[in-house]
Amino acid sequence: MGFFRRKRPDVGNVDSHAAPAKSASFSIETGPSWMPVDDWHGRLSAYQRQGRSNAEIRGIVIHLEKRGPQKTRTRAESAARARSVGIVARAEYMDPETEARALAPGASGLPKARLERERDRLLVVTSLGWVNPRSRTAYRAGLHSFAVAGTSYHQAAVKAGQFTPGTPVRLVREPSNVHDANAIAVYPETGRRPAGYVPKGQARRLAALLDAGNDLIAVTVRGSGPGSDGTRPHVLVCERALYDHLTR
Repeated sequence: MGFFRRKRPDVGNVDSHAAPAKSASFSIETGPSWMPVDDWHGRLSAYQRQGRSNAEIRGIVIHLEKRGPQKTRTRAESAARARSVGIVARAEYMDPETEARALAPGASGLPKARLERERDRLLVVTSLGWVNPRSRTAYRAGLHSFAVAGTSYHQAAVKAGQFTPGTPVRLVREPSNVHDANAIAVYPETGRRPAGYVPKGQARRLAALLDAGNDLIAVTVRGSGPGSDGTRPHVLVCERALYDHLTR
């Protein structure tokens, strides 16, 4: 992707009620007008690795443009705000080093952790803190967590499906998928149509486990029920023995 200098709009003449669709400031390639292009390209690469569609990314650009740059909050301020609105802030999760200690196997060979409801989601909880659902290393402890990719292409199934926290979902391998031989579709427990797919990074690991016949459990840890606005479900996958241990 090429890098180029962006022409900034005259902020003093911007109509806050104007439709953003025709403004160059809302381009997927350049991101919101207030964000440095290099910073946006880093985000864009991450969104593309997650399997987000252009429509989803464009929605993010529009949201960020309307929101504007945020004031930097302290960890305590972020946590307090999250508690006040019933969500979980990134600042409340363990850092990678603490997480590695917390998920070290105990005498049973499994980490000392439980799956518990915290506000609007299920989290893996340890004595040292909460595991970040976006952790890049929790898979080493057998925990695979992700936001379902490609939901913008499967909105009917997402809106009709049951994805409240704790609800099982089905993982269906698609080895003949022309886009990715490791593809794994995510279906509502009783649904006939997929709500999306496991992101490519996690699909590579999980496909090997599924193809080997491992007994995996997949549950929604964050999401909504039928008739929702189509919010992307977040899913946790692990071996049945580990899931039984987490929910004991």
